[in-house]
Amino acid sequence: MGIAAARLGVVVCTAGVLMLAMGLAIGVVGEDWFANVPVVTDHLFLLSLPGPAACVLAGIGLALPDTLERLVLPPILGLAGILGGLAIGLAAPAIDRLGFVAGAGAVSLALTLIPMLVLAPLRAGWTRILVRIVGSWLIAIGVMLGGTRVIAAKPPPALPPPPPAAPQMSAPSTPPEAIEPPPAVERPSRGDGGEAPAP
Repeated sequence: MGIAAARLGVVVCTAGVLMLAMGLAIGVVGEDWFANVPVVTDHLFLLSLPGPAACVLAGIGLALPDTLERLVLPPILGLAGILGGLAIGLAAPAIDRLGFVAGAGAVSLALTLIPMLVLAPLRAGWTRILVRIVGSWLIAIGVMLGGTRVIAAKPPPALPPPPPAAPQMSAPSTPPEAIEPPPAVERPSRGDGGEAPAP
C-alpha cells in the first residue's frame, strides 16, 4: 500500500501513514475487547483472521482505479492498521508483550514508509502495473490463509455408526435324534404252495 500511496502524492502519503499508525495503535489496544466479543468467543477461529483480512483489504485498496484510490486509500490504510494491530496484539507473547508490539508496529510502518520514500519520484506507468500485480497477490494470499485457518478450525465430520453385527448361528445344544426306519414286514414265501395272505 506504500507503493500505491507513493504514486498519489505527498498528501496521500502523509494521510496514509497517519491513518496506519492510528489504526495499529487502536488494534493493539482493542485486542482484549475483540477477544472477548461474544461472537468471537463462540467462534474462536475468528482470532486467527485479522491478518488475512488485512491482506485482502490491502489488495482491494491496490486494485481500485486511480481516481477512487486517492480518496479511499488513507481510510483503507487505517482499517488495515486496525486489523494488523489486532493480529499483532493477539500474537504477542505474555513474556515480552511491549517489546513484541513495538517491534511489529515499527516493522509495519517501515514496510509502508520505505516504498513511499523510494518510489515517490517515480511516475512511470509500470508502477501502476506493479501495484495491480501486488494487489492481486495480496487478495489471493489473504483468501488462502484465511481459508486454511477456517478449515483447520472446523471439527472433523462425525464418523458413521458401525454396521450392525451379523447374527451368529449358534450350535444346537443337543444333536438331533436320528429317525429310525419303520420295522420291516416279513412276507411269507410262496415256495410252500400256500396262498399269500391278503394284505
